[in-house]
Amino acid sequence: MITAAATNGRATGFAQRVVSSDFVTGTVVFDVNDPDGDDNGPGTYAYPTAGDFHPGAFDIQRFQVIDSGDRYVLRTQLRNLSPTFGSSLGAQLLDIYARDTTDPTTATKAPFPSRNYTVSPWNRMIEVQGFAEPVFVDANGTQLSGAAVQAGEASRYITVSVPKTAFGNPTQFAVVLTGQEGDSPDRA
Repeated sequence: MITAAATNGRATGFAQRVVSSDFVTGTVVFDVNDPDGDDNGPGTYAYPTAGDFHPGAFDIQRFQVIDSGDRYVLRTQLRNLSPTFGSSLGAQLLDIYARDTTDPTTATKAPFPSRNYTVSPWNRMIEVQGFAEPVFVDANGTQLSGAAVQAGEASRYITVSVPKTAFGNPTQFAVVLTGQEGDSPDRA
C-alpha cells in the first residue's frame, strides 16, 4: 500500500492506494484465449437480476497453465472480476478439470449430480469460490492438499497454484465457470 500525505498548517490530508501484482514467473505450458461476449452460453443462460452481479463476471477470456518449478499456476482471466458481495471472487464458481493421460484413474462427472453435466475424462479437479476454501480432489473424490487461490480485480485473473506432486502432469484441461450459491447444497 502506498500512502501520500500533505499538511497545511493544522490540516492534514492523505490518500492511499493498493498496489498489487499477480505476475507469475515460470514457463507457460498452456495458453488459450476465449471469445468475448459468450457468457450467455447457447443464448438461454441469464445473469442473476440482482444489482450485485456485473456484466462480464461469467465471461472467460483466457486460461493459462504456468510451470513455476515445484507448482503449476492455473490462471483464468474474466472480462469483469469486480468484487461481489464483498469478495474479490464472490460471484464465481470456477471448476478446473485436468487430465494426466498417464494416470489411468479418471472420472467424467461434475462434482455434484445436480449440476447436470459431464466432462471429458479428468484426474484432478479444483473448485474455487469467494466464500470457501478451494476443493482439490482426484478422480475418486479423495481430497488433495496444497491448492492456493487469489483473485486480482485489476488484472481480472483468478489464479490457482497447486503442487506438482499432487497435480501430476496434465496435458488436457476443461474450465467451467458458473455462479456460486452459498445456500445451495451443490454451491452452484
